[in-house]
Amino acid sequence: MARFRMGYFCCFALFNLLFVSLFFTKFLTFLFSIYSEGLETPQMIESSYRDIETAFLPPKLTPCYQTDPKCLSLLSKAERDTYESCTRGVRKSLQKLRPVKDGDCRFVSSSSSSSSNVRRGPVALASFPGSGNTWLRGLLELATGVCTGSVYCHAHFRIRGFNGEGVHSGSTLVVKTHEYTYSSQFVSTVFIIRNPYHAIIAGRTTDLLEISNDTDPNDSHLKVLRNKQKYFGYNNKDWDDYLNYHIKWWSKLIRYWVVGSSVPVLVVKFEDLKQDPVQEVKRILDFINYQQLTVEELSLKMKDGF
Repeated sequence: MARFRMGYFCCFALFNLLFVSLFFTKFLTFLFSIYSEGLETPQMIESSYRDIETAFLPPKLTPCYQTDPKCLSLLSKAERDTYESCTRGVRKSLQKLRPVKDGDCRFVSSSSSSSSNVRRGPVALASFPGSGNTWLRGLLELATGVCTGSVYCHAHFRIRGFNGEGVHSGSTLVVKTHEYTYSSQFVSTVFIIRNPYHAIIAGRTTDLLEISNDTDPNDSHLKVLRNKQKYFGYNNKDWDDYLNYHIKWWSKLIRYWVVGSSVPVLVVKFEDLKQDPVQEVKRILDFINYQQLTVEELSLKMKDGF
């Protein structure tokens, strides 16, 4: 038995070594190609984006421009109508799995007398998938009580209580996006960046878990993760294509939202957010000119999100 375990761990370590070597070889090759070709302008990136195959995008990650009903009086009629359409679709597809719950966040109004609740122009919360966007949305909602929005109408986030899913206006604190388009809709950007190695692995795992849940909601996450060779294998062409596509996506997002931005940008490192979430959230709130909260107040509000 001891020899069997030793052999198993040796094989596992060898597999991970091969995987890491493959990833960084491809990543360094791609960075060299970027350096050789020069920097693209945002217009060039947006144009090329339309030509890139999107077969590897998560199936539910599709812009639908639909809004949520929390505090409906703060939303326009058009926003309410689109929200109701989104809600019907979400509830119909998920009613057999679990109920769609309402979160505790609120929207902000352009007519509010409180300076902390005044509707502003939309602020982008941009990132590559797997970089902590959803976690940061949760922390921001805990800290402020204001809904965060999204250019997507993602059913799995709606059932987790993200009432702003689908809202992409100034009635939310920030608006989630993984796209390198739509930048003209925002007055400023909070960009989350994470080590691409960890971000791509996290994004791939999330995709697989969602596909598994859609196919069989009772399927164990561990069952998917045990198939690492199938989905992350050294000779797996699907993984190879996925990796090439997402490395380009990661790089272009940075060039589009940060390097080529025409609006103020705050870059937030996932690693810093993980190490000191209170300080990073305060930095974000200061950047978007939200009400000034002390570190102590933020710590108390956000304690459930750690």
